[in-house]
Amino acid sequence: MKMLVRRSIVIAVAAVSLLAAACKKDDAGGGAAGKGALQLMPKDADMVMGIDFGKIRSSDLFKKYEPQMMALAGDKLAKFKEVCGWDPIPKLATATVAIRGDKSDQDVTGLFVGFKKDEVLDCLKKAAEKAKADGKPAELKVDGDYVELVGAKEPISFMFVGDGILVARRKGAEGTAGKDVLVALTKQAEGDSVLGSSGFMDVYGKTKTSDALWFVVNGSAAPMQQMPVKVNVAFGSVDVSDGLSVDATGRMASSDDAEKAGAKAKESLEQIKAFGLVSEATSEVSGNDVHVKVGMSSEQIDKLAGMAGGMLGGRRGRRGGDDTPPPDDGTGAP
Repeated sequence: MKMLVRRSIVIAVAAVSLLAAACKKDDAGGGAAGKGALQLMPKDADMVMGIDFGKIRSSDLFKKYEPQMMALAGDKLAKFKEVCGWDPIPKLATATVAIRGDKSDQDVTGLFVGFKKDEVLDCLKKAAEKAKADGKPAELKVDGDYVELVGAKEPISFMFVGDGILVARRKGAEGTAGKDVLVALTKQAEGDSVLGSSGFMDVYGKTKTSDALWFVVNGSAAPMQQMPVKVNVAFGSVDVSDGLSVDATGRMASSDDAEKAGAKAKESLEQIKAFGLVSEATSEVSGNDVHVKVGMSSEQIDKLAGMAGGMLGGRRGRRGGDDTPPPDDGTGAP
């Protein structure tokens, strides 16, 4: 939430995939919860991904690095808890998000699961009151299941489609969508969603959606244009335990392209494995697909984190914290 809530509710504007199907329908939200999150994801999305935050939080890896990760939130998380009286991190259960367009005009759609309606409304009410006390007019508007906080630096809007299930949409400079757009989204026909895309459903069926994170990315998406080889679609998952396990596939335009890409991937993975930073690094070609698996143990992640920290520390040292050179140690060395 930008104002205590934007970072949590509109961040990626995400959703739970099939968990939503088990939740009850509410009046204003249409039947979105019953339809499942995938029916809310637009057919022309560049990327669709799902995250199981509960699985991540329960992993040994998260528990080990939790202090460092919580530190990344800075004082925003502390301010949220101070105003709202609860911690959003343990409550966020699962998420699914669809993204299309580039950064200049990015459209993000999805659902969050885990935040109860009464808790969110109470939190926003307190946020609005605090804003007014600080001389920043803010007003909370509730219209059935539609919620909007206006008067802050940037309006926040979303809709409940079940108890603990939020749907929201955001497009570039236009900000978060209003009630009419969200109601229309919850009534979106299956054929207009990713469920109506045979290409998406084919690779989705080959993706380990039970892992902590899964993704499907269209080869035409802006980030994919930076790839050294042309990929029609990339899909895969990342699982978290005491280490990390990545299982990803790139589907090429032809088997010849796959053979070339597979050879490059194998060479790169062998180089990475030689550094001792991964315990598993394989690349296999099957038809037009290049299947890559990478595994990292807890010790290897510690090593990589240490290397990254050392590099960052060295850069800060060379800048002197404020772009000034490091002090002269008398040796004449730079």
